[in-house]
Amino acid sequence: RLLGAAEADALREAVLADVRCDGRALEHEGRCIREDREVVLTAVRRDASTFELAAPSVRTDREVALAAVRFDAVGRSFAWAAPRLTDYAGMFPAAFIRHESLLAIIEAFLSLQRDRGFVLEAVRINGFALKQADAAFRADREIVCAAVDRCGLALEHAEAALRADPAVARRAVDDCGLALAHVGGALRADRSVVLAAVLRSGLALQHADAVLRADRQVVLEAVQSNGIALQYADPALRADSQVAVAAVQHSFQASEYADRALWADRAFVLAAIQYDKLALQKADSTLQADREIVLAAVHKHKHDFALRHAGAVLWGDREIVLKAIQYNALALQEADAALRADHDFVLAAVQKNGMALRHADPALQDDQEIVLAAARQMAVDPHDASSIHEEPAAALRQPSV
Repeated sequence: RLLGAAEADALREAVLADVRCDGRALEHEGRCIREDREVVLTAVRRDASTFELAAPSVRTDREVALAAVRFDAVGRSFAWAAPRLTDYAGMFPAAFIRHESLLAIIEAFLSLQRDRGFVLEAVRINGFALKQADAAFRADREIVCAAVDRCGLALEHAEAALRADPAVARRAVDDCGLALAHVGGALRADRSVVLAAVLRSGLALQHADAVLRADRQVVLEAVQSNGIALQYADPALRADSQVAVAAVQHSFQASEYADRALWADRAFVLAAIQYDKLALQKADSTLQADREIVLAAVHKHKHDFALRHAGAVLWGDREIVLKAIQYNALALQEADAALRADHDFVLAAVQKNGMALRHADPALQDDQEIVLAAARQMAVDPHDASSIHEEPAAALRQPSV
């Protein structure tokens, strides 16, 4: 039935209330409501995706379309705009500043690709807009420079001659080192361009010419920026102790790319231990028996089982084992059997870490002096098993009477 004016107004107000809460409520309304400019504008401001639900006549409304631009984070609304909105080139730059979804916008309005002023403003806001620009603009030096200043990786979409231009390439890598992947081939052997790139991103080394990947200064700059870049260095430099240490200092994972021969180099292993908790495990067996190296590993990586990877000759070294026990009671189980059965040593051990009692020789686990020392160190009552409920040291035994 036909609604009276009062009923129609009441219905409209109810719909307005609905779309203020949930713009998608518009999809449940009929054509008459979808042609109502105020209702659609209210819905779009709540949820830009409702622009697709509007009647074609409303989608041609400049204010409604702009509202969709402002409130649409991904630019979908442009796919639903009426073709004659392409005449409003001036309305888009302001929208771009709010939302950088330039690709979706430019794809929807192909005609704007031929407007130089529009493209220049677009790439200043999002360099990747260059991808959708007309070929003539991708060969336009001013436009390309504006694009790479905003995002160096936009160089990928520039015309080949500009990608081979040293000044343009330098601007691109100054913004993003990885833009080196898109510079003209000859420039990848240009030392100044490559140095600029690896200073910005060490991983840019992978795109450098082989000659520069064998350049010690270039590689040092790269690994100091990102240690993982060591994997792209010339093999001779991956075997260079100073270069490898510089890489490991930045990232312990870089040790995976160091030449295997370096794990027999004492200076390298001592340095690597400071950054890589697995360094002792990776070291040559001769260095695993080096007292200074093992002590450094135990001290640096307090809660790891450095003693487990030490040479067997050091399992009986009182200083090393006591230092390891201080940080990890389990270290006692790696100690030489003679130490685990040595009363004075075990007493000293439990005074540093009461839980070490669990790994002492069974004959000493009932020694009253040792048990009491362990209990004091753990602040528990050696006569009350409940006081050490669920603690790893629950294996503490009652002293013999």
